[in-house]
Amino acid sequence: MTEGKPIAKPMIDDATREKMALMFSGEVYLPDDVDGFFDLQAAQRDLQLELNATPLTNPKRRTELMQAFFGAAGEGLYLECPVYANWGCNTYWGERCYANFNLTLVDDGEIFIGSHTMIGPNVTLVATGHPVRPDLRYQGAQYSLPVHIGENVWIGANVTVLPGGHHRGQRGHWRQLAGHQGHPRQHGRLWQPVQGNSRNQRTRRRLLLARPPIQ
Repeated sequence: MTEGKPIAKPMIDDATREKMALMFSGEVYLPDDVDGFFDLQAAQRDLQLELNATPLTNPKRRTELMQAFFGAAGEGLYLECPVYANWGCNTYWGERCYANFNLTLVDDGEIFIGSHTMIGPNVTLVATGHPVRPDLRYQGAQYSLPVHIGENVWIGANVTVLPGGHHRGQRGHWRQLAGHQGHPRQHGRLWQPVQGNSRNQRTRRRLLLARPPIQ
């Protein structure tokens, strides 16, 4: 893109919209191409490259790029680049959010980040996974479950949130992988939802063993 050129969100045609609906369905699917599907992803990656290359001394351009790249970019969103996303358009930010260096968004599924959330360096939010069955992985099958981060959450450095992860602000119903109770406000831990308390977790276990709808 040329510096100063107006930025528009990439267009989504009907075939691409139908394929993305399958991505968001929560079912196992095969990410085969349809006309324009990966063209949209390529256009999003171009926006990502420009965002990561735009200096902090040009905040207006950075804001324009974030608004075009993400599904929603609330007022006051501040990202320490580089930031990486599979799509970008499937990630939705609230207001006054902050993310430190090397945020990775595996957003083949949707990722929702509440207002006033702070994210430490080297955090990965993963909305997409692959079945444990090798025959399904051999076909390239995958599934997506939305990630929900509530308002006023602090995610410390090096945290990985898996598909279906849901944190409701300050309620603290996540636990450390070691089994100790805690809250993501503690620095440098790896967290996952408490087993059995989340509908998304039960869905995820079902999907890991499911057969893909496309043979």
